[in-house]
Amino acid sequence: MHGTDPDLAAHLTILQAAGQVLLGPAITTVFGPVPATAYWDSIKSDIANVETAIVQLPMYTVLNLCRVRAYQQDQLIISKQAGGEWGLQQLPTQWHPLVRQALAAYAGQQDEQVIRYDQI
Repeated sequence: MHGTDPDLAAHLTILQAAGQVLLGPAITTVFGPVPATAYWDSIKSDIANVETAIVQLPMYTVLNLCRVRAYQQDQLIISKQAGGEWGLQQLPTQWHPLVRQALAAYAGQQDEQVIRYDQI
C-alpha cells in the first residue's frame, strides 16, 4: 500500500481501547502505542470540512463532532454512538434534539436525511 491514511491513528487507538481479540496475540503485542497527538490530529481531520460534511453526512458529522469534543474535554476515546450519548450528557440542551436525531439515524430508526438543518 502506498500513500497515507489520516484515519489510521484513530482506528488503531480505538482498536487498542475497545478491540477484542478473537484469536491470536493481544492487540498491544501486535500494535504499539499511538501518540495522543497523532490520535488528536486524526479525529480532527474527520471534522476538517465540517461546513460541507454537515450537509452531506449530517449523522456522521454530528456524532463525530460529539466524539471529538468528548476527547478534547475529557480525553475519552469513544465510538460515534458513545460520542452522541456523551453529547446528550455534556452539551447544552439546545443541541440535544439534533444529537438525538443523529443517534436515531445511526441506530437505523430514522433516515439520515430527515435530520433538520434548521437545528444545525
